[in-house]
Amino acid sequence: MDHYQYEFEHVMGKDNIADAASRIGGKREDQLFDNGEELHEICAVTADTKEINSQLLALTNVQVREEFAKDNELQEVAQWLNELKRWPSNIAKYQAFQQDLYMQDGLLMKREKIVLPTELHSRALSLAHRSHPGMSTMKHFLRQGLWWMGMDRMVEEFVASCPECQLVTKTSKPLPIKMTELPKNPWEYVSMDFASASDSHNWKALVLTDNYSRFLVAIPMDKTDTDAVKRVLRRIFNTYYVPKTLKSDNGPPFNSTELKEWLKDHWGVKLIHTTPLNPTENGLVERSMQGINKITAIAHLRKDNWKEALADYVVAYNSWPHHVTKIPPAELMFGRPVRGLLPDIRADHQQMDDDELRERDRIAKFGRNIREDIRRGAHDLQISVGDTVLVAHQKRDKAEAVYKNVLHKVVKITGEGRATLEDMTTNKTFDRNVKHLKRFMERPPAKEVVDNVKGKV
Repeated sequence: MDHYQYEFEHVMGKDNIADAASRIGGKREDQLFDNGEELHEICAVTADTKEINSQLLALTNVQVREEFAKDNELQEVAQWLNELKRWPSNIAKYQAFQQDLYMQDGLLMKREKIVLPTELHSRALSLAHRSHPGMSTMKHFLRQGLWWMGMDRMVEEFVASCPECQLVTKTSKPLPIKMTELPKNPWEYVSMDFASASDSHNWKALVLTDNYSRFLVAIPMDKTDTDAVKRVLRRIFNTYYVPKTLKSDNGPPFNSTELKEWLKDHWGVKLIHTTPLNPTENGLVERSMQGINKITAIAHLRKDNWKEALADYVVAYNSWPHHVTKIPPAELMFGRPVRGLLPDIRADHQQMDDDELRERDRIAKFGRNIREDIRRGAHDLQISVGDTVLVAHQKRDKAEAVYKNVLHKVVKITGEGRATLEDMTTNKTFDRNVKHLKRFMERPPAKEVVDNVKGKV
């Protein structure tokens, strides 16, 4: 608004539209104020003048001169500008810049830049950050005409603690991928998830992958409710026997108490869940989805029966040598060679030594993890129990903030970056992976920021 020129026009009182109160007659007024009802005082909303100036009004040379006259530290610096001996300890930090400091028009200058008095630091930062520039841009903008001790550090702290910038800027990075050990035996630890498509290519299948042998099972499904999953799992258990542990995501119906109790009570199977919105924790079965999605897409393209195409793919996948173990999953699963569609001249079958298998698995995972960590920019955990954090939106529009405008406290952190959070408004708790969190930096009062910077100089 400072950039506009204004013209003021006087309007006579008789031409103004009267407000409601002025239209009330005397009798009506007496009735209102004589009925014995309790009256409520209307108070005007006011704001401190200094606060308004710091947020809205430009900073002028006149105001800088006024504050310079009140700033004891800069006044003492001005008195010592021509002294060659050691300066007093309270201003000794300025002596390194003695050749660059000089007085001009009542202002202390440093190489054509105004040395800003301490009282105006916070106001200058607020004005420079009015349109929320980044740290580098804000530093360059301030350096055009201003300087003070520790200015860069104050800019960094000011931008990093801006509530609005924290909500709309995504800075969280995933944790490095954790090396996982193979289970002791085949079909002991099994991962499961749904494969599906929507729109005109509507199909669903329950997919299970054995974490030891990589043996794949995929069963088409018409429904994905709890009862349907129980029927399919019963069929799979009766065919391949019962695993010790099933791992799934946290979506329905896997998160139902009924399914968890049914697995535990009827089959002795432990059902564990990944952290919500973090499919990489169930990466083995997620990787299987790529081949399944590809073969079903080809089936629709060729107008083939997708269920038959899926069944053929599963048989073929289990008979192909796996890229990590170099052994067909079915061979590791059942401990014997399996026949495929091509001739096999192997006379004898030699079961791979378990130690050799684990070494291959370890080497392959190590190389993959290094590549993925570099690609994703992964870093070690930077969030601790007790931190106040922001939580990313699950789904958002481009114009919407990256993080929810609600503060949460970290209650617990467990393996694979699972953090238990407490909503500081409702006190409800839930889990998220740390890659969806950002530590919230609360902006300290202006004087405290200045004192901290002075202590670090």
